[in-house]
Amino acid sequence: MTEEESSPAGRRRLWEDESLTTKQVVEATLADQLGDKRGMVESSLPVLVFVVANLIGGLRPAIWTSLATATVVLVVRLARREKLQVAVNGFVAVLVAVIFARSTGRAKDFYLPGILLAVAYGLGFLVSVVVRHPLVGYIWTLAADRKLDGTWREDRRLLRAYGVTTLMWAGMFLLKVAVQLTLYLANQDTALGISRLAMGYPLMLAVLALTIWYVRRVQAGAVPAPAPAPEAT
Repeated sequence: MTEEESSPAGRRRLWEDESLTTKQVVEATLADQLGDKRGMVESSLPVLVFVVANLIGGLRPAIWTSLATATVVLVVRLARREKLQVAVNGFVAVLVAVIFARSTGRAKDFYLPGILLAVAYGLGFLVSVVVRHPLVGYIWTLAADRKLDGTWREDRRLLRAYGVTTLMWAGMFLLKVAVQLTLYLANQDTALGISRLAMGYPLMLAVLALTIWYVRRVQAGAVPAPAPAPEAT
């Protein structure tokens, strides 16, 4: 993302300019959050290292090599004065995961914090739709650097569009919980790690792209809002 695009006006243009494709908006959003595409690889690397090390040497080497990997990523970013948000978040996430696994002596508990976090996110997105304050609406307005006043709720088309897309995100998180919790209860450590990687950024990018495409189409009037459900008599 260029300096111009990272400004408030630039971010607003990225999300509202109809000449930009969904792919361009997704790439710009990722660049703003991760700093660069390398951020996705770096944040996934400690988990990959844990899976491989656990297969080869067991839990203890897996714990230390994954933590060392997250530390190296953070130190390199710090030394090169690059964006630290993802590296810091990744380090903290790995540290918490390591504490869980080390305290129980079970490799599968390395993934338990991520499962619990997905439960919280999934329920949070779902409840926000139930109370008619869909989270995607607030996230969207923040991304476009608008005031977080919820005035978009007065537009029925936008309210429904944000509701539909918020349900997409809730479904994504709850799907991850269903798959990973099943593997967790079955003590499938390696499969659990693989599912963690496969259902991470790839799934998130797909839902993000669909969200941006759908909301922008509704904003442009190209997609009609879903018809309201008939009221009970």
